[in-house]
Amino acid sequence: MIESRTLSAAARVVAQCKEALTWGWRSHATRSGLADEKHAWWQERWHIEYSSKAREHTPTIQELVRTLLVIEHHRTLSSTDQETENGMLAAVWAVVLTGQRTGSLGRTRRDGIIPMPDMPGWEVWTWTAKEMKSGRKGGRPHALPIPPAAIAAIDRLGADPSSPWRFPSRVDGKHVTPAGFTGLFHRLEGKTKAGKTRKGKKGPLFKRPHGNLFERYGIRVWTPHDARRTLGTFLDEEQLGGAGSAILAHARDKTENREEARIEDVTRKVYARAQRLKLKASGMAPWVDHVLEHYERERARFKPLPLP
Repeated sequence: MIESRTLSAAARVVAQCKEALTWGWRSHATRSGLADEKHAWWQERWHIEYSSKAREHTPTIQELVRTLLVIEHHRTLSSTDQETENGMLAAVWAVVLTGQRTGSLGRTRRDGIIPMPDMPGWEVWTWTAKEMKSGRKGGRPHALPIPPAAIAAIDRLGADPSSPWRFPSRVDGKHVTPAGFTGLFHRLEGKTKAGKTRKGKKGPLFKRPHGNLFERYGIRVWTPHDARRTLGTFLDEEQLGGAGSAILAHARDKTENREEARIEDVTRKVYARAQRLKLKASGMAPWVDHVLEHYERERARFKPLPLP
């Protein structure tokens, strides 16, 4: 795993396998074949030296919108003729406009979108606890007000409106996934990828004749998660840090109303004070205007580079 992938990927696999073995040993010793093990030796003896480092990269607004233009103008980013689908392009736009995590954003259901109370033209995108960030503690329901300008910018990209998903993938009935985002950004960076044969074995490498488009367009490499810092930094500078934290679904102070936090039904929750829709809207409006203003400015001077 270390040789073929990365040290962090290997550490993650080891940690997950250790949890699985411990669960089997404690809960299903006989069925898991671990009944004769007196101690969970793997917890101490199976180990990889690795410590994650917090990412600090915050792309500029110019880098974000220039990346959108690069993806729009260079839809084919491989030696194959496969293009970046409309749903994925719309999803990248949504990452920049909303700062939401790719996992929950991809699972945005059209039947989970409702009109914004008292704000004509606005929508509220809702996610259940299961659709939000996963982890040992699970997620919490989340709702986000979307301004009309953001809705129009995403709609113009042509994602299938008949799909139950706001950001459908090229596979019928499926939505875009974090792996899809990773693949797109790797293609932009010019990273090669091994194809697969019908038997699941590694096939020939997909070539990237265009090279590193981030580098060629003067963009520092960024990931979808980095866009959250740009949104948060902008709102902090506009003295709207509270709105930024609410938009990004950061954990709230433990002293806040816990009874509200126990409301699980998203449809009711978006109308509850716990979702703070007005506060979120006060941050979404200037951020979306900021993005679209810089996009138009960058588009006016954008010159697509010739690709091989």
